[in-house]
Amino acid sequence: MTGGPIFALLSLLLIGCADPEPVGLGDCSDICREVVDQCALPTWPTRAGCLDGCLLNAARGGDITSQRQCVELAECDLFALVECEHAFGPR
Repeated sequence: MTGGPIFALLSLLLIGCADPEPVGLGDCSDICREVVDQCALPTWPTRAGCLDGCLLNAARGGDITSQRQCVELAECDLFALVECEHAFGPR
């Protein structure tokens, strides 16, 4: 392959310049998979809307990992899910 070392260097630079993964993205994906796909609650009708709200909570200092664990234990109980957000959302 021509330009191997140069191509490798450019690839590393481009990877290094990529936006970092937002804080809480993995946990937010899990939360949204649970409430949108599993629970199908009208409160969270789309995964995109759920992710936006969750990532906003993470950016504002919410404990998204604990919220994910709480959501998993709530088993689609709407009141328990709301309590999870109150307990672990931003302060």
